[in-house]
Amino acid sequence: MSGTQPTFFFPNATDSHLQTPARPNSAIDTQGMGLNGMNSPSPMGMCSSGANGSAPPLPSWQHSSSPSPSPTPFHSHDESQLGHGNPPLSFNQPTTRVTSVAVDNLALDFDLLDVQRDDMQTFTRLASQGDGLNDTQLACGLFILAVLFSCFNRRHDGDANAESFKTMLKELRTLLDDNFKLTNEQTKNIRIIVQELLYDPKRVCYKGLAMDVFDYIEKHQAAMRFHNIFGNPARMKVLEKAVTDTSSSVRNSFRQTIRDGMGKSLHEFTLMTNSTYMRAGGARYKQEMVTVKNAILRRFVFDNKALVWADEKADGSDGPDGNVEQGGEEPATKKRKRGGRVPPEKDFWLKVDEWFVKEIEDNKRGTDISSDTWRGYLKDVVAFDVAGFREPAPVPFSAVSQQSAPAPVNPSPPSPPASISAQHTANLPAPGLNTGFHLNPNLPTQTRMLNSSFGSTPYLNASSPMSVGSVQGPQTTPSSAPAGGQRGGRFLTGILN
Repeated sequence: MSGTQPTFFFPNATDSHLQTPARPNSAIDTQGMGLNGMNSPSPMGMCSSGANGSAPPLPSWQHSSSPSPSPTPFHSHDESQLGHGNPPLSFNQPTTRVTSVAVDNLALDFDLLDVQRDDMQTFTRLASQGDGLNDTQLACGLFILAVLFSCFNRRHDGDANAESFKTMLKELRTLLDDNFKLTNEQTKNIRIIVQELLYDPKRVCYKGLAMDVFDYIEKHQAAMRFHNIFGNPARMKVLEKAVTDTSSSVRNSFRQTIRDGMGKSLHEFTLMTNSTYMRAGGARYKQEMVTVKNAILRRFVFDNKALVWADEKADGSDGPDGNVEQGGEEPATKKRKRGGRVPPEKDFWLKVDEWFVKEIEDNKRGTDISSDTWRGYLKDVVAFDVAGFREPAPVPFSAVSQQSAPAPVNPSPPSPPASISAQHTANLPAPGLNTGFHLNPNLPTQTRMLNSSFGSTPYLNASSPMSVGSVQGPQTTPSSAPAGGQRGGRFLTGILN
């Protein structure tokens, strides 16, 4: 290599004065456009000749149909080499001799698009303006541009594969939807809400519990992590069945709790059910109203001893591990599996709903439990429960629904015997409960409800101060009961403290 000066030439140059006869075997000086010794296409690189003076064949983009010229000095002051009459080239004014054919061959080697090849031709013309880029700079620029275009094309090929992958994911999701089931957390949330809404002391429609739970979950789907269900009819159907089965299970459990708790005092029973059916951070019902509602249900059980033993059909009452969760029903018996659903005449909660409908609508009691139509009866129910179900009730529970006229206002309950009072002194409710419940007129007109979507249905309410028991409250004018909602009226409303 000593004694030779690097030269630069472009085999596609068409100037007649730059061409020389082709060498045998199309041997090209290693200082030409190709990067000799490299297998990958390499545009317009520079290297000095090897020790043996030969070089491997050039990439396809450097070949031309014209004979290969002999090396031409890039800069020279010899006019005989530049052609007659041509001025010598200046070192400060580079000459670009990259032809369009060379650019096209480079684009072909990289499998570029036509629009990308045109962009490379434009780049070549722009690089030749003014002083222009020298050959090395232009060659490197074209090579970098070709590599970038090639990477861009490969990325779009990957995008096509990504679309196929997205299609596959959609198909997989469709298959998973066929086997969709609720998560453990969603199942537990359903049971918690069912228990809370069931225990609402204002509720008078227990067979409509599942519908209320579904509405509540739909309204609070984000907080309860049910956002992946609503909007998909198939998944909503799965949720509907889970809510229905859980509601039936919890109703059965509550009925059995009432039946098994008849030996406890009203106060003890209320404390026990509070710990089971009220959740931390949930609704805080007025305990006086909870106590009165429990007294009504306990009296219904007392008057319907045979009815309380009938089990309601409930599918899917078992938890995820196959065991009955807290608050769930007992495993279904073989007899129940063969017999199907409980007949309407033996359905405990259906009879409870029918009793409330008769009392509120047929017997004109309304939903205001502070009215005269309710006050006298509730006094008797509480007094009978406090006495341990030992004294006959002044107004039989089962007979109330058969009366066409309202119960008398403030009937005087019989005084229990001294022995009964002494026997049940330790089991009496907290002060104020054994003589009834008192209403605070300074509180809002309604207690806090779980779901405002139930606003159109009537509730139990207490419109004025009153007491139930031995302490008689002031006379009040019965308030007008709100009209029944589309769902037949599920609630009684009231403020008790």
